[in-house]
Amino acid sequence: MTPAAVGVTAPTGELDGLSAFAYESLPMRVVFGSGCVARIVDEVAGLGLSRVLVLCSPEQRGLGREVADVLGQASVGVFDGARMHVPVGVATAGTSEARSRDADGCVAVGGGSAIGLGKAIALETGLPLLCIPTTYSGSEMTPVWGLTANGDKLTGRDLSVLPRAVIYDPDLTLGLPHAPTHAVVLPHVAAFNLPAAPHAAAALGRALGTDDPAAALAGLNVTLGPPSRPCGPSAWTAKTLPPQPMLSLPVPTAIRGP
Repeated sequence: MTPAAVGVTAPTGELDGLSAFAYESLPMRVVFGSGCVARIVDEVAGLGLSRVLVLCSPEQRGLGREVADVLGQASVGVFDGARMHVPVGVATAGTSEARSRDADGCVAVGGGSAIGLGKAIALETGLPLLCIPTTYSGSEMTPVWGLTANGDKLTGRDLSVLPRAVIYDPDLTLGLPHAPTHAVVLPHVAAFNLPAAPHAAAALGRALGTDDPAAALAGLNVTLGPPSRPCGPSAWTAKTLPPQPMLSLPVPTAIRGP
């Protein structure tokens, strides 16, 4: 029976002027609220965990220890060796630490470095991951993992690395630097709000010389780089990364950094 025979119109890509799309909902629990970092105890217990390893970078060592203290006997300690882009050696050390302490899960506290390390450990061991983000990296909401070795970056997608729960406590972001934070967030805010503010959109479009101010703002971030970093576009190029014997990695995509 054809769609027309039952009164259903086959999709054409447009529906009353709106673009058709497909959305896959990822299984994740999100907790939000000022001071809700203390709820990590309930979230860990809710997953049936009792021996979690807290992960953080050296810069977040203090906060990592505070979270471990809140968890009490449910924490087996803190591994504070997370580094940007998750070097394979760091991922191996973190995995060894989790195994040696007989951890049954990990809690990543911090930004992309800590969360990325948690994903690498989850990829290798299958241990569930919970996240307490302190930045806007967004890694906590995706099943994308990444590792680096000798200047090469290996990335992939695997639902086993998707955090089981994410705690967003806005109090933990109050110390973020003002200019870089606004530079990163502004294009997304513009894309969401400008359709409802046509006069502002027109003025911003004239100032930037474009019909798409949000895209232009995002382009400036790529061209100039965030205010806290050296200017210049990213120079990632495709390259094949040889297998790493220390970790078992599925179906990777590799890119090489500058």
